[in-house]
Amino acid sequence: MNWIGQLFDDDTHKNQICPANRYPDAATDWIPLTCTAQRAEIVWATDPDVSSWMQRSRLNATRGVGDHQDDPVMQSALTRLFTNIEPAISKLESLSPQAPEDAS
Repeated sequence: MNWIGQLFDDDTHKNQICPANRYPDAATDWIPLTCTAQRAEIVWATDPDVSSWMQRSRLNATRGVGDHQDDPVMQSALTRLFTNIEPAISKLESLSPQAPEDAS
């Protein structure tokens, strides 16, 4: 059993945490893929168990960001990210009829 199966018994919750995201075959496939991935990352950040696991994962590109929260450059970058992520996802969703609705 994988780590997600150990944390959660409810299939609905598992599917919310780890949504299906098909591998891209064409350039336009990146639009729904990115929407799904970004929505999943929002869910991961709000779930304490998943967030904790992600911070320990060596494959997490954002691992250790919290160690630099006092840095004004990091604060500025995070403010821009959090301000723009939802509008960016909405724009991507408007570009593709295959893009998922809100996955949360």
